[in-house]
Amino acid sequence: MQNAIFFRRGTFIDEEGIDVKGDDILAKGFINGNKLGVVVWNQHVTESKNYSVSVAGYKLESAEEPGNKDVNASSPLNPNSLRLLVYVKN
Repeated sequence: MQNAIFFRRGTFIDEEGIDVKGDDILAKGFINGNKLGVVVWNQHVTESKNYSVSVAGYKLESAEEPGNKDVNASSPLNPNSLRLLVYVKN
């Protein structure tokens, strides 16, 4: 299973330490060792949304979406879709 490090073996941290900005955007985190996976969801059903996520003490390593591994982490998130941001501890 891809990303099992977070979803099977990680610890759910909810929104703890995650700073998210954006209308209709929800972010939840899973931590495992020195890595943090943040699932970002655009809850709006018809509009793409801009957002920003930051986590103190971590830097962004990669971003992916279901069916698409080549994702720009700062691009708008499509309606009712998810993106996984992977951070590594500084």
